[in-house]
Amino acid sequence: CARLLEVRRRRTTLLSLAEFSALFDATVDFVAVTERLCGSRKEKVLRLTMVEQSKGFLEALHESNVSKLTTLLDAERWVQVDVPVEIQRLVYDCIRPGSGWKDEGGMRPATSGGGTAEKQLELEGEKYFVVGVLTAVLKMLSDYVGCAVQLPTLGAGIVDRIYALVKVFRDRSCRLVLGAEAMTKAGLKTITAKHLALSAQAQLLLSRFLPLIKTTLSRV
Repeated sequence: CARLLEVRRRRTTLLSLAEFSALFDATVDFVAVTERLCGSRKEKVLRLTMVEQSKGFLEALHESNVSKLTTLLDAERWVQVDVPVEIQRLVYDCIRPGSGWKDEGGMRPATSGGGTAEKQLELEGEKYFVVGVLTAVLKMLSDYVGCAVQLPTLGAGIVDRIYALVKVFRDRSCRLVLGAEAMTKAGLKTITAKHLALSAQAQLLLSRFLPLIKTTLSRV
């Protein structure tokens, strides 16, 4: 079994979180049953193989997120957008331990349909204007939280990837707005005070969101 998983390593890392989590859980259950019935220690190799492949899965997810974020940042025109109900719900779910992630068997708890988009995003009683690329970052951070819940063995690695992703956002957005690279990347005619304010709001929101996510992950 371990050899079969090794052969499929590349395809396995490209699965969705729900698919990979199902495979991981099934493998762990199989190992537990085999050890209990047969008293064999050899199946530990299978468990270790899945742990290693879960690390590969996380790295593939992170590389994909960084690539997408870079593309979105370069195309961002730094204009305020409304906050979809789904995004606001994801933010709430990320800072609410035990909000049903595992029970849903997917990336995050199911969101109800309907609702009206808001002009600002609310976090701990404070409201923030957002830009399109920031909503994408929030979705990615939500995916990492879902990954931590579904695959708790990856805890420390997930925290590292979260901070790495936010660093990419911070560094590149500073170059694009403060360094005026958005004029060539996204075709802005000039960098206005509004662009600067929206960029600052995004940085502030993330700086306040990250400690809350870290608290959530410490309780997983």
